[in-house]
Amino acid sequence: MHKLATDPGARALFLAWRFPQPAGTPSAGAP
Repeated sequence: MHKLATDPGARALFLAWRFPQPAGTPSAGAP
């Protein structure tokens, strides 16, 4: 968990997974 908090990339990926953006909204890290 600590790595997620310190790694911007992992944190962005976690946020994208935890809080998915509405369809049609560009979100970095989304497949």
